[in-house]
Amino acid sequence: IGLKQAGFLTHKDIIRGGIEGLCKVSGIGPKLAEKIFNRAKKISQ
Repeated sequence: IGLKQAGFLTHKDIIRGGIEGLCKVSGIGPKLAEKIFNRAKKISQ
């Protein structure tokens, strides 16, 4: 997944990349990635 740095991801990028993608790109832990992912899902609805 060719994602930008975590600070510049759109919620669509985050949802496309998934939680694992977030962890890989930004180096954050899975729990934090899950929070960000869930927030992105809410925003995109």
